Amino acid sequence: MEAGPGKWYEFFFRENGERKMVKSEKDLQQFRLRRLADAAARASWMRRLKLSSEWDVQPVTNRSMLPTHFSLGEKSQFGYHRAIQKTSTKEIWAVALGTHAANGYAYAQEGAIAAAFDVVTGLAGARQAGYRAMVHRSMALEFHRPTPCPGLVAVDVEVEKREELAGGVIVIVMTAKMHDAEGTVYSECKTRLQSKKSGLMSAM
Repeated sequence: MEAGPGKWYEFFFRENGERKMVKSEKDLQQFRLRRLADAAARASWMRRLKLSSEWDVQPVTNRSMLPTHFSLGEKSQFGYHRAIQKTSTKEIWAVALGTHAANGYAYAQEGAIAAAFDVVTGLAGARQAGYRAMVHRSMALEFHRPTPCPGLVAVDVEVEKREELAGGVIVIVMTAKMHDAEGTVYSECKTRLQSKKSGLMSAM
């Protein structure tokens, strides 16, 4: 839908009983992104970790820096919040899955789940490599049960192996588990990432 000169359209977006008027499709998308980010930040386990001195809790909001990124950009269907354990390689993420991440039957599409794992393991792996640019060399997923969507899930991620090869290439093997607040596991992921010493990534 396009607005003609001097005109604008009103869109209404309803979520959790809230009704909001916006003036364009872009405004509507920005509102949805804020709601996804807020949902991730309000996750019960994330709020508990924020009160603990053992964890560093931070949002992941790079919409303007990476506007065309599938999982982080301006049209993303995901909201993220991460908690980093200060004494280990472990991270716990809250991931909000938006309406259009579904498969049409109130469950997350498997590609959307893979995209969420891609972001979580990629950023967690980059931290372990000194925030150097990373690429996924392989990713294996195992789906245990359907993931409700839209919805909010937790993702636990941890380094299984880290090694530095000849030429300064860093290889990191990571495992990740997606589950609900009660610990019911939806899916698991094991991925191998590769990095070079050169090419620092932008802070996520």
